[in-house]
Amino acid sequence: MASGEYVYEFIRHGCFAPKDVVSVRTHPSVIEIGNGAFGKCISLKEVILHEGLQTIGHGSFMNCTSLERITFPSTLVTIGMDTFVNCKTLKEVVFNEGLTKIGIRAFSNCSSLECISLPSTVTEIAKHAFSDCKSLNNVVLNEGLQKIGRNSFYRCYLLQSITIPSTITEIESHAFAQCRNMEEVVLNDGLQKIGEDAFGVCIALKSITLPSTLTDIGNGAFHHCNTLREVAMNGIVEKMHIYGSLTSLYDCCLFERLTFPTISTRLEKLIQSGHYPRIEAKIDEVRGAHTRDMIERRGSDLFIYATTMSRSRGWHAIKERLEHIYSWIRYYEVKEATILFELALWKARIDQMDEDTNPANREAYRIEVTGPVKDAILQYL
Repeated sequence: MASGEYVYEFIRHGCFAPKDVVSVRTHPSVIEIGNGAFGKCISLKEVILHEGLQTIGHGSFMNCTSLERITFPSTLVTIGMDTFVNCKTLKEVVFNEGLTKIGIRAFSNCSSLECISLPSTVTEIAKHAFSDCKSLNNVVLNEGLQKIGRNSFYRCYLLQSITIPSTITEIESHAFAQCRNMEEVVLNDGLQKIGEDAFGVCIALKSITLPSTLTDIGNGAFHHCNTLREVAMNGIVEKMHIYGSLTSLYDCCLFERLTFPTISTRLEKLIQSGHYPRIEAKIDEVRGAHTRDMIERRGSDLFIYATTMSRSRGWHAIKERLEHIYSWIRYYEVKEATILFELALWKARIDQMDEDTNPANREAYRIEVTGPVKDAILQYL
């Protein structure tokens, strides 16, 4: 019987479909599709996967160049390596809750795939999983995702924005490199490392804000992001390659400056509370004669111009000065908070005292905040 006249039923692990099959369904008893089961079935257009299926093996649908859509059952846990690689007409993929891992190159070069929404149960996107999906323009990543492997979305040319969940601690190397239409990247607290060339050649990216938890920016993380104007750093990154990460910034044609909005905001609050003359002197003292050209200050705003970064001998020197400035800001914040706390305690005791007994001895009711309490206050500033 000609394969185009019937639906081929996959009944057990180890079966291999005829190469000219057009339509396939899995038997309800099937829990695994083995490696290469439908590989190179170039006429395959329809696949129906039943509930109960748990694993799709390596290369199971590789080079199925006529396959247009697929829906995964809620029982599916793993999509293996190279599963749908080179399925160039695959346009629609529906994932369901329960899936935990998308394997290496699982959807690589699915050049017609336009959008994906990964369920919250997915914890890992392996390397090259969606690389060269050149029509992919919408990606939704949910909280719970823990790993974005290297080259995961490499050369997804039409992808315009991405939000990285707070459960991600590292964006691996080249993960979003050459996403040439990427205009917006949202990074949440929790992220600790941006890998080498992770956003390289994202030539539409104009600005980016780095979270306070970030500690490491790899070489060329923003290499040739030609329209990138400003990078806002909410914390003080421990490790940043001055001739990799930072040079990749000032090599961007329009890059202007690196800003520190969290420090600037806290400094502005101190200025408004009347501490400006004292803290201004301390900050200028910290910046010093040798670093005055490194860290600029306009009012409460601290920043580094791209031109001064290019002259800097290393991130360590900049980081050291920023940490000194930050320590003085924290000092004045604790000092102010401590004074307010002491006054509040003093007033509370005065309100409780017996005015008929000793109404004038208010000074006796003063309370000094001890060192451990000051440390506790500092943790919340």
